[in-house]
Amino acid sequence: DQATTVTFDNVASTAGIAAPVDGGFYSSLATIAGTSVDNIVVSTIALSIQDLSQAAPNCYAPGAGFTAACPPNAAGWFPAQGTVANWTFGGITWSDGHQYIVTARATDVAANVQSVFNIGVSSNSFVFDQRLPVSQVLSPSVEQVFADLPVISGTASGVALLTPLARVQLSIGLLDLVNGTTDYLDYSSGYGFNGSTEYFHDTQFVGMAAGTWSFATPVLTTGKYYTLRTKAVDQGGSVENFAVTISTRFLYDRTK
Repeated sequence: DQATTVTFDNVASTAGIAAPVDGGFYSSLATIAGTSVDNIVVSTIALSIQDLSQAAPNCYAPGAGFTAACPPNAAGWFPAQGTVANWTFGGITWSDGHQYIVTARATDVAANVQSVFNIGVSSNSFVFDQRLPVSQVLSPSVEQVFADLPVISGTASGVALLTPLARVQLSIGLLDLVNGTTDYLDYSSGYGFNGSTEYFHDTQFVGMAAGTWSFATPVLTTGKYYTLRTKAVDQGGSVENFAVTISTRFLYDRTK
């Protein structure tokens, strides 16, 4: 007689989500991805993606967009791609300004289906935001003369106030009105206005999706014109279109 070994398994697998991260902000997300673990062997990974900013039915169906009924309806689940150990899924069209929840569900070879979806492990929410942040200089004001300017400051914000700002940067240029050239402040190549290309410095930003920024004024030369330009970047990676931003020009003059 031959002995038969049977493994009894009533422990469900766990699917993990690596991208998107829970609470994240994204301006692009080509692929969602993750892993899975089990005490024996994982068989399949199923996914559910819900658009919280859209009225029901608002779960994703491959090829049909966010038109499916959500779980517990079976139509709200679809199979992941790749392997169970490193699963992926791509090609989803996200809507700007919308919030989503991605849920991953593992099933093992014993047909134990995952039923607990811990936030940050198997259930991650994120915001998709492609709108570019904006910023501006408030002090100094345009085309004014200043004899004392200890701090350069301004404001910045996201257009929809959805995504927190990661940083606000400032470029400072010394204008040569005779030759039509600009020398930029560039601490990376020493102190002073010796940069031939525009260089952006990190400012001190206070706020979340909107706030104020400041930058300690470098040593300026009296009787010279300077130009300022700002650039805001949010936590989703969206960068302000600073190329079209109107610069702030001012005259520094301590003789008056």
